[in-house]
Amino acid sequence: MSCNLPPSSKLCRPLPDAFPRPGPDAFQPATQSRQSVLVLRATAVCIVCALFNKPAQRSPVSQRHGHVSECLGIAGITACFVNVGSDHPSLLEAIVKGKRERPGSWPRMITCPSEVTAISMADGYARVSGRPQAVLVHVDVGTQAMGQGIHNASVGRAPVLILAGLCPYTESGELPGSRTEYMHWLQEAPDQKAIVGQYCRYTGQVHTGLNVKQMLAQGPVVPRLCPRGPGPGDAAVLARPGPPGALPADAVADISAALVRARRPLVVTGYSGRDRRTPELLVALADLIPGIRVHDTGGSDMCFPFSHVASEGFSLGTDDCTRDADVVLLLDCDVPWIPSLNPPPKTARIYHVDSDPLNQQIPVSLFPAHGRWRAESYTALTQLVKHIEGDAVLTTTLGDGAYAARHDARSRVHRARLASIASRPRLGADEALDADNIGSLLKTCWKAPRNSARIVYPAGLSASASDDEINCSFRPTPNFAALAEAAAGSEVGWGQATDDAWMKGVRVRTAGHLKEALECARSRLLDDDKAMLIEVLL
Repeated sequence: MSCNLPPSSKLCRPLPDAFPRPGPDAFQPATQSRQSVLVLRATAVCIVCALFNKPAQRSPVSQRHGHVSECLGIAGITACFVNVGSDHPSLLEAIVKGKRERPGSWPRMITCPSEVTAISMADGYARVSGRPQAVLVHVDVGTQAMGQGIHNASVGRAPVLILAGLCPYTESGELPGSRTEYMHWLQEAPDQKAIVGQYCRYTGQVHTGLNVKQMLAQGPVVPRLCPRGPGPGDAAVLARPGPPGALPADAVADISAALVRARRPLVVTGYSGRDRRTPELLVALADLIPGIRVHDTGGSDMCFPFSHVASEGFSLGTDDCTRDADVVLLLDCDVPWIPSLNPPPKTARIYHVDSDPLNQQIPVSLFPAHGRWRAESYTALTQLVKHIEGDAVLTTTLGDGAYAARHDARSRVHRARLASIASRPRLGADEALDADNIGSLLKTCWKAPRNSARIVYPAGLSASASDDEINCSFRPTPNFAALAEAAAGSEVGWGQATDDAWMKGVRVRTAGHLKEALECARSRLLDDDKAMLIEVLL
C-alpha cells in the first residue's frame, strides 16, 4: 500500500525550528538502511533489508545500495526475482542506475507479482544453474507471503539470497528516509527476521550501508552462497568458502572395508546431487563394488542415475531395500527410512556422512548410526573410491567370483524392473491418459490426508468417508489452460484469441492429443520464444 501525502501533511511535516537537527556529518554513518541477514539451512541464504523511503539529499544512499547488487555479482548471482514495495526507493534507484550504466553485468531483475512465485523461481533456477540466485520482497507481509517457498529452499538446501525491506525507524525527518507513508507504522514487525529465522542457520543485521560490502562479501553470507569448486573471480577472494570437509583416515578405511565385505550393502542418499560432481563418483563407487544398491530418498536433486544396475529407484523413505541391508551408508540424507515401517536389521552396520549429520533443524531425528561424520559427499566419495582402488586386500576381495555373481543377479533384477515399467503405459493415439501414462494421484483430491488417516485409523470413520467429508476434494477443478492464458494477459474470453498470444493453454485427454500438444509446445518455445501450458485431463 502506498499513501503519497503532500509535503503539508502531518505525517511529513518539517521539524519545528526548536527541534535540534543533526549536523551533516551525522548522515554519513547513520542511515535508515537496516539490513537483517539470515542464512537458510545449508547453502540457502536470506537477507532482510530496511531501505530509505525517500531520496537522501545528504547521503549517497543509492550508491551504497548499489553495493548490494555488486555483492550479488561477487556471489555469482545472475538473476533477482523481485516483488517491490514502498520500502525500496533507494534500491530502485540503484537498480535503474545499474541497468542503464552496466546492462551487460547487472543481475537480471524479473518481476513476480507473488512472493511465493519469486522464491520458488529463485529456488528452481538455482538448482538448474548450479549458482545462487536472489529474491527481493517487501517488509513483513512480503516475508510472510514467501510461505512454503522458504520451507522448500531450506530443506532443499538451495542457494537463495532474499532481500526484504523494513520500515524506517525515525518518524519526523531526523534522518533521510523518515516515515512518510501510512504503512510505515503498520508494517513494522518487532523482529521481522524471526518470521523465517527458524529455517535459517545464521541471522544478523546490517545497520548501515557503509559496511554492506563487508557484511555480504566478507561476512557470513556470501561464503555460504558460493558454489562448490573455484570462486567466481578475484574480487571474491575473501568470499570463497574454506577447504571442503573430509573424512578422517580411519573412517575411510572402516567404511570402505565394511561396504566391500558386506553381503547386502546399501547407499541411501537424498541431496548429495546438489554438488553435480557427486553422481559420477557415486557411480564409480557402485562400479567398484558389484551388488551394491543405491536408493534415493530426496527427489530434489539427481543423485544417482536410475539407469544404473545398482539403482533401487526413488521413494520418500518407504522402500523395502533397507529391510535386508547388512551395511548402510547414509550420504546426505534426512529421512533414510521410516522407523515404524521399514527399518534395517538391528545387526546392520550404519555409517552416516552428511553436511549436517545431526539434523540440527529437525527437533526429533533419531536414526541410529555406528559412526557419524560432517563431511562433503563429493570429498568423502573421492576418498572412498581412491582407498578401495589402492588397497590391495580390498581389490583382491572384489576379484572373487562371488562378486561377479552378485552383479549378474543385480542386473537381472534391474532389467526386470525396467521391463515392468515399460510395459505399463498404453500409448495408442486414442488411449485415455491414466496413472501409468502421466500420473493420477491428484486427479480429484489430495491423497496425503486420506493415506495418513488410513495408517493411524485403518478401521476409523475416515476410511469410509468421501473426499468431501474429509475436506480433501479438489472438485470442481478449474480450467487451468484458460487460467494460464488469462494470467498472461491474452485475449481469451473476448472472442478474438489467436495462436500469436504469448501464452497458449490447451487441454488434452488422449495420448495422441498429448503428443501433438508437446510438439506444439516444443515449436512455440524453441522457434517462437513463446510459452504454452498443457492441461492433462485424467
